[in-house]
Amino acid sequence: MYRGAGSRNEDWYSWNAPVLSPGAGTVVAAESGEQGWEVGRTSLPDSIVLARPVALYGNYVVIDHGNGEFSLLAHMRQGTVTVRKGDRVRQGQQVGRVGFSGSVYTIHNHYQLQRGPEYDAEGIPSIFGRVTRVGNPDPQGGRVRIDSGDVVESR
Repeated sequence: MYRGAGSRNEDWYSWNAPVLSPGAGTVVAAESGEQGWEVGRTSLPDSIVLARPVALYGNYVVIDHGNGEFSLLAHMRQGTVTVRKGDRVRQGQQVGRVGFSGSVYTIHNHYQLQRGPEYDAEGIPSIFGRVTRVGNPDPQGGRVRIDSGDVVESR
């Protein structure tokens, strides 16, 4: 997941990679000003999380795809979110860059599909094409159902 010791953000292969919208829709929430962290030096005080649970996401975007499906893309790099609430996005459009913000332990992009825009919305299964699940390849070689904790790479 990283070069060398992985002790700097720039050592991580995903650092600053583009984050793309998984589908067309309307942005219903976005944040770009949350502090980013350095590998090995993260801190998100409980008082902030209790007062504002979405702080766990750091810099994030929530997209309404219609039909009760909302995508959450989180932990982006500070200042890189390129969309605002009310913007229409198309599938594959860049909405930010991978960072290390919010409540994180590795540099990554957190994605989840959910039934509403709220922090406590129920998650729903996500199915992706053109990805490989690390450590558990897709036997069909096509679409992959992603579960909590899965690590995937683009093909």
